[in-house]
Amino acid sequence: MADEQLIDDTLLCEDLPHNLEVDHFSIATGELLFQEHSEKQLSAETLTDSFHSLYAHEVALHPAADFKAEAWWREFFASGQAGKLRHKTVGKQMLAEAAAWEIARKLTEYIILADETTGQDGESFASISGRIRSVKDACGEATKEADDAEQIGCSLGAGMGQQITMDEFKELSERMRRSKTLRTILDLAGAMMQFRSATKKKHVDGFDHVSGVMQSGDITRLLPTEIMQLAGGPTLSMNMLRRMVENQTLALKKHSIEKAGKGPIVVLIDGSGSMDTIRTPRAIDEAKALALCMARIALEQKRWIFLVEFGDYDEWKELILTPDAWDAKALVDWLEHFHDGGTDFRCLTRLTRSWARWGCPQGKTDIVIATDCGASLDEEIVKPFNEFKKKFDVRMYGLAINSCTGDLPLVCDKAVTTSSMGLDSQPIREILSMNC
Repeated sequence: MADEQLIDDTLLCEDLPHNLEVDHFSIATGELLFQEHSEKQLSAETLTDSFHSLYAHEVALHPAADFKAEAWWREFFASGQAGKLRHKTVGKQMLAEAAAWEIARKLTEYIILADETTGQDGESFASISGRIRSVKDACGEATKEADDAEQIGCSLGAGMGQQITMDEFKELSERMRRSKTLRTILDLAGAMMQFRSATKKKHVDGFDHVSGVMQSGDITRLLPTEIMQLAGGPTLSMNMLRRMVENQTLALKKHSIEKAGKGPIVVLIDGSGSMDTIRTPRAIDEAKALALCMARIALEQKRWIFLVEFGDYDEWKELILTPDAWDAKALVDWLEHFHDGGTDFRCLTRLTRSWARWGCPQGKTDIVIATDCGASLDEEIVKPFNEFKKKFDVRMYGLAINSCTGDLPLVCDKAVTTSSMGLDSQPIREILSMNC
């Protein structure tokens, strides 16, 4: 070990046929990408360069770069679009791998079509324009791939203290490319989660955060300007003390953040055939997007979530997700599933009977039910369910999609009619804004 010398990783790759100065990690990744694809025109070296250009913090052209590739890469790194793309992918292997394919494809196409004047004095305007267009297209397609990959990570990613594996990520990426339904659900859920993050958190009076100024007699919150009046002579000090006794002195307005209960969240989605609406997006896709958004809220709050798609009484697809046991593949399966049958509200009875089997943690429980069928509930359903709600501290929100609420008010704390399940629906915004 004493004779072992430190070797610059970059120098090890000096003589390899790359157009960028790459390291061994990028070479290994490029080889893996090359082994996975069936596009003969893409070389391992081009995939390596493409991955390195997106992943590495510092990138440099290889001194012996091919003149066509060098011209393309110079245009790429001078591009504002490439800068925005790298801001998203640098240091993030999954995003860089996802985007590298499009960079490699466009670069390969460009090199095949470019003429011998590329990057040289006297290069034609058409050649320069073609290179600019190639880089622009590459950045656009790669950004789309990175956005899709990022959406998978944000929406379907692993639970607390875990990390989605590369194989899982690639499988989910491929499923999203094949499934229009899944892409629609992820797009809708992404918008919902952005709205959720922008809403205000519920506050209660406390001492954690300053939110403004108020009139008060609390000496612990007085503004410095009020306290200074005590040293301003008898008249000012007596006036200040009088106002403090009468709760008229200016003081800091403080609050603390009220923490949500630790009970589970339950989302019941009607999977009947009528949820496959003519309009776009379909009601079932919007409902599944809301369910996905609620799942991410549960993960953030370290709560369990139970996702149920119900139909006829024997149609029941459930998924239990906990913060430390997050199954992204099972979540995708549940999102894509669709009963396409009828609607039976005995699902509420089945829910109460499933509670013990699920092993639900104690605490405030939030339930959302969404259906497009006017609910008809008899006493055999209503009475036991309300007893269940009282016993397990349940708050329930009912959504009737393009239908009357029917008997939902008999079991829900709030039941409303909504024309859609998207962000244009005020009830959906209300649910996303709740401190659940």
